[in-house]
Amino acid sequence: MQKHVEELGFLVEQRVHVIHDTNHLKNYIMKNETEWQTQIAEQNAADALANARGTLILALHELDSYIEKFDAADSPARKAELLNWTLNHLATGITPNLRLDLIANAQAMFTRLAK
Repeated sequence: MQKHVEELGFLVEQRVHVIHDTNHLKNYIMKNETEWQTQIAEQNAADALANARGTLILALHELDSYIEKFDAADSPARKAELLNWTLNHLATGITPNLRLDLIANAQAMFTRLAK
């Protein structure tokens, strides 16, 4: 009689070692996967914040140009028109370009990683 019973062509010791090695490998892969996801989340967050900063800088330059045009305007009608353009720019030109969705996605990635 064999000292160790074979099942599916493997000795008991072989099956135990394979299971142990497989579980160890899964932990190693998951650790690398978490690190990889963290790195991606950090890069996405940095890109999103840089985009928002760039958008705000451009918006300030645009606002400066509206201020210069307002100061140079020679009539109340022209000043009202420039204020209208400024309001339009502030209301519609900044928020969509901030890409708040990218910041929210990065936040969600970090929230998932924190669990």
